[in-house]
Amino acid sequence: MQVMKQGLNSAFASFDARPVNGTRLIELSCDSTSPQMASEFINAMATEFVEETARSRSQNSQKTNDWLSAQIEETKIKLQEAEGRLQEYAKNSGNLFAGQDGTLDDSKLKQLQEELAGIQADRIAKQARYEMASKSAPGSLPEVLDNDALRSYQTEIAELRRQKALLETTLTPTNPKVQKVSAQLGVLEESLRKETADTLGRIRTDYESAQRREKLLASAYAAQSQRVGSIAGKSAEYNSLKREVDTAQQMYQSLLVQASQAEVNSSLPINPVRLVEPSTPPAKPYKPRPILNISFGVIAGFFLTGGIVFLGEKLDQSLRHPRATRRMFSAPQLGVIPSNVLRESTGILRRKRGNSSKSVLGDVPPVTTETNGALTSWQGGGSIVAESFRATLASMMRGANTGQTAKVILITSPGPAEGKTTIASNLAIALAETGRRVLLIDGDFRRPRLHTVFGVSNERGLVDLLGDKAPIANHVVEGLIAQTHIAGLSLLPNRPTLTNVSRSLYSPHLRTLFESLRKDFEMVLVDTPPLLHLADARLIANLADGIVLVIRSGVTDRDSALEACELIHEDGYPLLGTILNDWKPSKARLKKHYYYDYKDSNRT
Repeated sequence: MQVMKQGLNSAFASFDARPVNGTRLIELSCDSTSPQMASEFINAMATEFVEETARSRSQNSQKTNDWLSAQIEETKIKLQEAEGRLQEYAKNSGNLFAGQDGTLDDSKLKQLQEELAGIQADRIAKQARYEMASKSAPGSLPEVLDNDALRSYQTEIAELRRQKALLETTLTPTNPKVQKVSAQLGVLEESLRKETADTLGRIRTDYESAQRREKLLASAYAAQSQRVGSIAGKSAEYNSLKREVDTAQQMYQSLLVQASQAEVNSSLPINPVRLVEPSTPPAKPYKPRPILNISFGVIAGFFLTGGIVFLGEKLDQSLRHPRATRRMFSAPQLGVIPSNVLRESTGILRRKRGNSSKSVLGDVPPVTTETNGALTSWQGGGSIVAESFRATLASMMRGANTGQTAKVILITSPGPAEGKTTIASNLAIALAETGRRVLLIDGDFRRPRLHTVFGVSNERGLVDLLGDKAPIANHVVEGLIAQTHIAGLSLLPNRPTLTNVSRSLYSPHLRTLFESLRKDFEMVLVDTPPLLHLADARLIANLADGIVLVIRSGVTDRDSALEACELIHEDGYPLLGTILNDWKPSKARLKKHYYYDYKDSNRT
């Protein structure tokens, strides 16, 4: 029972209905722990949906019929009231309406208008005939030309005139024959004049008659127009009532048609929704799929890991590889000092001799740790760290044979904790190995450390020498310079001070001191504070031949390194190059380092 209940709850919670694109189908789905329960639940939901659609359709049809019936009754009452108002108004107005187009007065006015237009056209035609008859010769008028009697008179007159002309050729005017013809001719001409005058009279009479009729019709039309205008308001009200009746009649007919259609639709046993394909219990579960899920999980993990690594590389602005420093700076890369964190890697930094195992590097402390352990990497034979310093020194001494090597070198870094003190100490040791007289100066007036690295006293140091008002003497300088246990390497220590820093850096004794040291030593290395935080390095750099910029792998960021390099160039000081410190090479790269002292003595 509990299993069935759990399967039902799962099916109810995951039930989903979505349309199938491009069709009128709706797909129902659900998830359940019981396949039989899932199938029955889907079929029950589909059946319920079909039945609910049929019930909803029937209820909607009934509501529609009820609403249409109420609207039909209301419209019918409005139509009857409108017809009653129209009939009452027509009865009370006293007008006899000819039909739907207007009243009897309107019809009579229209008839008078048509008659007036006809008589005006007739009067214009007769007026034209009359004016032509008045201005033209009678013989040219159409009425005269078309008159048979006048044509007969004209013919007889022409014949008598011809006979008279023949008689007059032989007889005198007093001859009885000539006088007879003349008498006949006079009678005919008088008849012709009388007939022509009658014709012109008839034309004038017709014109005057048409003119009188036109005046009478125009007067009657004006009177009828005045009468129609006086009842225009009543006619407008009548038309308004008639339009109201027509509108109600149309609405009533439309509602009757809709009611008939709704009654037909509700009576048809048609359901627009039907079950196309019932659900059947699945043969096997479709999820979870362990192989597919694990595969997708592994692939997603790989992509996520790669994305995190890629994002970390993009967000990390620190310099980590020698190639990065070579591409960024215009100055050369003098050397790369590897980190000694891999010094205990078996098979790379250890070798077997007989039955014993001996460390090649010995107890080598981290290169970036500024302690007296920085000197131990030079004891007990060679090491990768020591050889890195020797390689760096070789880059710095490229111009030794031509005399162009810098004699006073300032060593600094963009920021703190980047290993400049350790780099300066070990480079001084590497220089002392070459047989030169080397002096290492601690130019840090706030946190001097070189005296602890070489184990000498700093009771008196550089700050005391620069603060003395008396001129610098050679015996005074020699009294402050301490000889280290490294042959050829001397140290000018310093002690911390906070009040005399500016006075010491701007002291005129500083230039005198460096000029004296150039004469007494072959190489002078100056360890100074960070370049971007204090002005000490920039002030001392004015007395040096070149600057070496220390960059710590994974600590110094690109912006700080570029800013320090730009600051050196802006001040006009020569930048000898950069040293990448604390670089962590891979084991495969570390295997490539091959030294003769590391080889097995039994192999050649």
